[in-house]
Amino acid sequence: MPATRITLYANLPYDRLKVILSSLEANGLVTNTKEGYEITEKGLEALDTLRRSRKLLESLGFKL
Repeated sequence: MPATRITLYANLPYDRLKVILSSLEANGLVTNTKEGYEITEKGLEALDTLRRSRKLLESLGFKL
């Protein structure tokens, strides 16, 4: 997905998003291709861990 489209979905200014995407790319969670940014296998695993952690916290009564 192109960075400009991500800014719309994430409701972030482009300059702030670029910093986040650079960090995600440096950690191997996304790659930058001709078409835009793509999530990597490592990124999918991190996303799954985040989702499971959120469910656990919500089951313990935390509102996220």
